Formats: sequence, C-alpha cells, structure tokens
Amino acid sequence: MTNEKCRVIFFIIIFLTVIMAFETVAIANSSSVKKVPFSTKEECTTVRLDEPGEPFYNYPYQKQESVGNCYAHVATKLIDAWRFQRGEGQTKNFSSAIEASLQYAANTHHSNGPRGGFTCGVVDVLRSVGSCDYNRFNNLTSKRDDGVYIDKLMNYYKFFHSDSLFATERAKQKVPLKICKYLSKNMINPEFHPGLQEVLQSLDQNDKKQFLVDLLSDNQNGCTKESRIKLELLPQCQTRSIYSSPQKTASMIHSFLDEPHIQPVGIGYCAQVLESSGFRGINRRGNNGNRNFLPSDQCTGHGSVIIGRRFHKKKCQFLVFGSSHHTEDSEGKVWVDEDDLAANIFQYQFL
Repeated sequence: MTNEKCRVIFFIIIFLTVIMAFETVAIANSSSVKKVPFSTKEECTTVRLDEPGEPFYNYPYQKQESVGNCYAHVATKLIDAWRFQRGEGQTKNFSSAIEASLQYAANTHHSNGPRGGFTCGVVDVLRSVGSCDYNRFNNLTSKRDDGVYIDKLMNYYKFFHSDSLFATERAKQKVPLKICKYLSKNMINPEFHPGLQEVLQSLDQNDKKQFLVDLLSDNQNGCTKESRIKLELLPQCQTRSIYSSPQKTASMIHSFLDEPHIQPVGIGYCAQVLESSGFRGINRRGNNGNRNFLPSDQCTGHGSVIIGRRFHKKKCQFLVFGSSHHTEDSEGKVWVDEDDLAANIFQYQFL
C-alpha cells in the first residue's frame, strides 16, 4: 500500500471518529433534557373555591352579554375573593361587574365605553372609588341585553348633544322623557329608575361615559358614594404575558392554587377551548420565542378566573369561572383539561 493511500485511509478514519463523537454527545444531551410533565394524580389535589366557606360559594353568574366587559368580570372576582380572605364576607354584597366597567370607562381615557379594557385598570379605579353592590345595581340594569341597553342610552345622549340638522331644539326637548320611558320599560326593577330631574342632570354631563355613571350609579337609587364598598387597601394588581411552554404555564397556575390562602388567578385565553377539547389557538413557535396568534376568527380572546382543580379521567383539570355564552349552560363554570387550557393562555392577572 502506498503512502498516499495510507494517508487517505487515516483521514477517513479520523473523520468518521469525529462524526460519531458528535452524534454521541448529541444523544447524551437530548436524553438529559427532560420534558416537563403535566400534573400527576398526587400533585393535582382537589381545590374548590365555590364550596361552602369559600369566596365563590353562591357567587352570582353575571353574564357579559354584548357588553364585552369580561375584563371587569375578572377584576371584580379577584377583588371579592381578596375581600373574603380578609374576613369581610360577601354573601350579600358581591361587586357588580357591569358597574365596574362603567366606572372604568368614566375614570380613564377609554373611548369605547365599557367595551374592552384592562383588568388591572379596573382594579386601580375601584381602589379609588370603591365597587358597587351587585344586588343594588342589578335593579338598574336591563331585562334584556345590557350591551343593547347601554348603547341605546348613549345614543340618546349623543342625539341630545348633536349639532346635526335633525337634532332640533324641539326634538332634543323630548329626549329626557324618552329616556325615562325607556328606563321604565327595560329596567329589571322600574321602581328604581331615575326621575326626570335626575335624567336632565345626567344629560348635562360633558361626556357620554360620565353620563352613564351619573344616570345609573350616582343617582339616589343607584350606588351613591356613601353606599359603595370601600377598597382603599386593595393590593396592586399585576398582569403577566406568557411566552413559556404549556407545562410551565400549568405549573404557574398550580402555584396560586397551592398557596396557604388560595387566591383565584385571572387568565386571558382563547375561549374556544371551553367548547372544543384539543383546540390550540396560539402558535408558540414564533420568532425569538415570541408567541404568534392564529387569526382572530380562530382565537377569540376572553377573560375568566380559575377557581379550582381536580383529577378526572386520568387528567388534571382546572375550573374556569367565566361570563360569556361559552359557559351559560353551567352557570359560568366549566372544567377544562390542564393541557388544553394551558396551551391557550396568553396572559394572567393576580392580586
């Protein structure tokens, strides 16, 4: 064998040895990276915050309907649970979510009225002004859809302050009486609706959002300053976006449910997961680790709170307490598999 052939064979052997060494290291590294599992039966102990002696026992199911204020429903649930843990008890004075969203709209630069907003923004406003008793404010809300009810009242206000050719002085003078008739016809308890003088005072407000608060909250039959639930000691509300794996997201939720004084955690997530097992509305393989949402028609963003867990049919499940049509058949509560829910959460809030 010539020296030239020997050198070629030698280099081939060295090359193959290096390749095999890299493969061995790769296999060793891959085997050392363990996939974080979801919860076992032993780890998924039963937690129910809706049982007797817990903050959501007998808690009313407040439907958001077309108002689009799920963020306020999350905020008031977090607040009421905090109040309960402080020993205030809340069987008779739950916080009204619709009234909270009206206060949020009136006290911020939020231009869409009560539609759409931020949970922690509501907490900050209510810390200052207090919340309104659900049973008290419920007398002033609609027999039908509160979203349609509020839109109608805002349209009356806009017409009253309009400069259009159709908004004559004569037409505007009829607005207060029309509002009174509309309130009397549509309120859950017509006995509580504001009188003509109160309607006129509300129409004098410079802003349609403040008009709603003045008309429905601040009148003598509504939720006056003296009757509001005081919340000056509320802790800071915190919001976190999620970029981690579903397993780590589930672990984060468990950390709240494992605390000595259990607090619910608010979540922003794809609502379809409540009705469709296996649904995945978020692509977590975006650039630089950022999440990418699927088109909005595939992921409907929604807000709810997690108030429990259990082990069921070989899986850990979370109890989601919501406010939309997705949960109407169960008074707002739905059990969702841990892996499904965690894969669809993009944000969470807590006190």
